Amino acid sequence: LRSVSCLTMPIILNVNHIYKFISHRLRNFES
Repeated sequence: LRSVSCLTMPIILNVNHIYKFISHRLRNFES
Protein backbone atom coordinates (compact mmCIF):
# COMPACT_ATOMS: atom_id res chain seq x y z
CA LEU A 1 0.00 0.00 0.00
CA ARG A 2 2.82 2.38 0.80
CA SER A 3 4.56 1.85 -2.53
CA VAL A 4 1.24 2.53 -4.26
CA SER A 5 0.99 5.81 -2.37
CA CYS A 6 4.55 6.70 -3.42
CA LEU A 7 3.49 6.16 -7.02
CA THR A 8 0.12 7.86 -6.82
CA MET A 9 1.02 11.10 -5.06
CA PRO A 10 3.46 12.37 -7.71
CA ILE A 11 0.95 11.50 -10.43
CA ILE A 12 -1.82 13.42 -8.65
CA LEU A 13 0.47 16.40 -8.12
CA ASN A 14 1.56 16.25 -11.74
CA VAL A 15 -2.03 16.13 -12.99
CA ASN A 16 -2.88 19.08 -10.76
CA HIS A 17 0.06 21.03 -12.13
CA ILE A 18 -0.89 20.22 -15.73
CA TYR A 19 -4.50 21.20 -15.07
CA LYS A 20 -3.45 24.58 -13.67
CA PHE A 21 -1.11 25.12 -16.60
CA ILE A 22 -3.80 24.29 -19.17
CA SER A 23 -6.46 26.41 -17.47
CA HIS A 24 -4.01 29.32 -17.34
CA ARG A 25 -3.21 28.92 -21.04
CA LEU A 26 -6.90 28.77 -21.92
CA ARG A 27 -7.58 31.93 -19.95
CA ASN A 28 -4.79 33.74 -21.81
CA PHE A 29 -6.03 32.39 -25.11
CA GLU A 30 -9.57 33.66 -24.56
CA SER A 31 -8.61 37.19 -23.57
